[in-house]
Amino acid sequence: MTFPGNTGSGQHFRGRYSPATPQPAPAPQESPPPEYSVAQPAPAVCPQPLPEPPPRSTGQPSTPAALLAVGLLAGMVAIVSVLVTKQSSTPTPLSWQSSCGSAPVSGSRWWPVLGPAEAVDTIRSRFCGDAFVTEYGYAQVASFSSFEEATAFAQRLSGASGYSFRVGEPRTP
Repeated sequence: MTFPGNTGSGQHFRGRYSPATPQPAPAPQESPPPEYSVAQPAPAVCPQPLPEPPPRSTGQPSTPAALLAVGLLAGMVAIVSVLVTKQSSTPTPLSWQSSCGSAPVSGSRWWPVLGPAEAVDTIRSRFCGDAFVTEYGYAQVASFSSFEEATAFAQRLSGASGYSFRVGEPRTP
């Protein structure tokens, strides 16, 4: 389509102008060479300077191998400590004996280990051959010259027999 009053020979087609004769391309202008810039790190935003780390003391290991060695040593000490504690606190299992308790010592106080009378036959056959029933209706299984020994034996016998044992009032013969 040609526009009236247009002396050019160009045509307009759907809103685009197409010249009939090609127009020369504009002369290329020399553009300045691109400027290359080296990326600069962004400035750190830190309102206060970072504190200095504390100095290492000369007594501490500073290499990973030394730290590993110290850790292994501490672990071994802990394991040995547990084993020694377990071994000393684990009583030997109870077995049958003809007589239970401390060896006779004259003039000392004695702590009896007492339990229910119905346990006397089991105790006699499995642990203490000299167990008997007292005049008060308790099974006396042993006597000790030390309260601590009597308590320890009562606890061990309670665990081994299934009956409940305790330390009675001390007696002086």
